[in-house]
Amino acid sequence: MTRDDLENRSKSELIDLILQQESQIAELQAQLVQLQFATKPDGDDRLPATLPAPGRFPAAFKLILIASGIFACAIALIIVNFKPGATTSAGRAPDFPPGSVVTLQLPRPGTPDQFVPIFVVNDPVVGFLALHGRDPGSNCQMRWVPETGRIEDPCSGSKYTRTGEYISGPSPRSLDRYPITVGENGDVVVDLSTFQPGQPRE
Repeated sequence: MTRDDLENRSKSELIDLILQQESQIAELQAQLVQLQFATKPDGDDRLPATLPAPGRFPAAFKLILIASGIFACAIALIIVNFKPGATTSAGRAPDFPPGSVVTLQLPRPGTPDQFVPIFVVNDPVVGFLALHGRDPGSNCQMRWVPETGRIEDPCSGSKYTRTGEYISGPSPRSLDRYPITVGENGDVVVDLSTFQPGQPRE
């Protein structure tokens, strides 16, 4: 089972895998405990014996125990970093021609009835960007102004370049953003689980 296979499973499925691993480890531990007892040649009774010296346990037992422990830890780590519904499709690459700034409302991860305002920018120099659509200072929803080639906050008057750099106004920093990728099939995907604060103004 690969890491991708694990990441594609739901959280409940990953928890079930951990429980299965714990059950197998418990069974192996019980078998190892039985190795502490030896049967007398005449079979009269069973007397406790010492554990075999290190290195004399069956190799299969040791390998299974080590592998099971590593596997359980790996699944636990994936669960800790589990982000259900973190990525959201913004559309197809042809929907965003070079030089365009498109305003979108993407569903918030975990709360599909709430939306995050996003500017998807396809800049000829830096490529695709996903800019948060609320001003870092006022939290007002901003607008793209094609006439000036700027993103502006109607509440505070703060202004930004098409790629989100601070120009003027009371805003404390450039626009915040999210990671954005374009797949081989042309899908434009935004990771709304990873919030990246803009650079502080000088």
